[in-house]
Amino acid sequence: MPWYTSEAFSIFMFFVPPIAALIALFWIRRKLIWVSIPITVLIDGVIWGTAITGGGSHGKIALVFLIPQVIVVILISLFIMWREKRRSNKIAPPCEPK
Repeated sequence: MPWYTSEAFSIFMFFVPPIAALIALFWIRRKLIWVSIPITVLIDGVIWGTAITGGGSHGKIALVFLIPQVIVVILISLFIMWREKRRSNKIAPPCEPK
C-alpha cells in the first residue's frame, strides 16, 4: 500500500496545507488571501498528482478530498476578503467637502 493512501496522511493533507496557507496570508497580507486557493491546488497536485493521473481507486479518493478542500478554502478566502473590505470601509475617514 502506497504511503499516500493512509488515513492519517489523507487527513493531514486535507487540513494542514490550506490552513497553513490561509494563516500565513492572513498575517502577511489579507488582500492576497485568494492566493491560498492556487497554493492548495498546487500542493495537492504535487502530492496527489500520481494518484489522480494514474487512475484507479486512489485517484477517486484523492478527488474526493481535493474538491471539498478547494471549496472550503474558496469559502474561507471569500469570507476573509469580505470581512477585510467591510472593515476597511468602516475605518476609512469621512470625506470633507471643500
